Amino acid sequence: LATGLQTLTSLTSLTLDFSCSKLESIQHLATGLQTLTLLTSLTLNFIWCSKLESIQHLATGLQTLTSLTNLTLNFTWCENLESIQPLATGLQTLTSLTSLTLNFYACQKIESIQPLATGLQTLTSLTSLTLDFSGSKLQSIQPLATGLQTSTLLTSLTFNFRECENLESIQPLATGLQTLTSLTSLTLDFSWTFTSQSALQDVFKSWLWYSAEEWELKWEDRYVAAKRNGQPQHQNILNK
Repeated sequence: LATGLQTLTSLTSLTLDFSCSKLESIQHLATGLQTLTLLTSLTLNFIWCSKLESIQHLATGLQTLTSLTNLTLNFTWCENLESIQPLATGLQTLTSLTSLTLNFYACQKIESIQPLATGLQTLTSLTSLTLDFSGSKLQSIQPLATGLQTSTLLTSLTFNFRECENLESIQPLATGLQTLTSLTSLTLDFSWTFTSQSALQDVFKSWLWYSAEEWELKWEDRYVAAKRNGQPQHQNILNK
């Protein structure tokens, strides 16, 4: 695959799906990606690649793709994946990105998103961001507060932390959201965490989101959705 990719230097869009395979390393894939410098859209699916333990070489493959505007990486049920550290290096050069989707659903060994925050700080052109860490062992989302502060062009934001039972607090999220005054769509899912409704209320009360037109919120076994017309309605909705 790597040899074949290296000859396709005119590619602008690429989708590769390795789902349910016995893939153990992405080193050769990373080598193949390095020559595809004209790519503007890249989707890589590694769903249920249970033998994949490291994405160390991913940074090498991504660093040269400076024309990318759309990136989707799906590692759903890669249960042996231990760290997302390489993302910090890989994302830092992708300053043209406008849309980023990262899915680490049921990656049970991931405990920190600090590397991701480092990478996000350089992506100042992002308008759409989707992060899914459902079922992971994350303890803190504090790094996201720092990472989001430079993403002032975001219009669509989706965070999924469903079943993150070790999550200590979502209060830091308020700091990150305060700078996102261009948001028109927001989805937060904290279903089946130990996050209280009062904690969610604190986040929304401290967030200056008057430009938002649509948002969705999930909390434990409850679902709340609203489409705003005029003045903010979050306090009444959350208290239902």
